Amino acid sequence: MQHPDLPFPEITKMLGAEWSKLQPTDKQRYLDEAEREKQQYMKELWEYQQSEAYKMCIKEYLRIQTRIQTLRPAHAELGEVFGLIRPELRIRDWYVSSVPPSSLGVGTRQIYLR
Repeated sequence: MQHPDLPFPEITKMLGAEWSKLQPTDKQRYLDEAEREKQQYMKELWEYQQSEAYKMCIKEYLRIQTRIQTLRPAHAELGEVFGLIRPELRIRDWYVSSVPPSSLGVGTRQIYLR
């Protein structure tokens, strides 16, 4: 890396300037490569979504979400009375509750990724 101390916005500006200087044929080479990689990613994603591992992950996610929904009213009531419950933290499209994983029947070492 030529500029390790440069802030990200500055690096982006430099890259944008370099991109603007490229000839259309050179740009097209990069665009074609990006399209090939995108198609490869989409193929691999589709294959993964057909896998048993993915289906099991989705099934477990839905089971946990159902359990959270059943626990949430009770925890909300306790939180109002005792001020014990932190508000939910929204992370992308997933919601993280203050409910401990052990109360959901999930081991603390299990990790579920989107």
